[in-house]
Amino acid sequence: MINTRPATLHDAAAIAKVHIGGWRSTYQGIVPQSYLDRLSYEKRQAMWADILSKKDTDSVHMVATDEHDNIIGFISAGKARNQELGYDAELYALYVSSEHQGQGIGKQLMHRLAELLTQHNFHSMYLWVLEKNPSRQFYRKMGAQLFVQTKTADFDGYQLTEVAYGWNDLKSLLNR
Repeated sequence: MINTRPATLHDAAAIAKVHIGGWRSTYQGIVPQSYLDRLSYEKRQAMWADILSKKDTDSVHMVATDEHDNIIGFISAGKARNQELGYDAELYALYVSSEHQGQGIGKQLMHRLAELLTQHNFHSMYLWVLEKNPSRQFYRKMGAQLFVQTKTADFDGYQLTEVAYGWNDLKSLLNR
């Protein structure tokens, strides 16, 4: 049985493990190996500890846990960093450990996120995703619309295109 709950400072190490594992499995052959090899659990844990230690009412951080309370996925979202895109919320990160993908965990996290963001008076949401990310189809299945907005990200001198997806109505996520 999969449970979702708010992430706590105590979860930073487990979130970092899922986060780096997600990068290394999803972006293998897309992002330069040198970049993936340099990902640091310690730095990512410190990053998540910093994020989770803040009492930010404009963001939501949830984890998915298995029957033993092991963290197997997480989601992070909050106030849009780029207001010019026309969305009030932004999905910052969604990762599910590779051995637990395809079991509806991402969908469960997205539903819970939509509920919480709606309760915090957010109405729409966007995200950036690497154009070559095979998981892009998940967002389309969840009702996100690709919109004509791209940006370039640098990974060890290798330029990769990111594309934006969005939901004009967060409540539409609840019906997916």
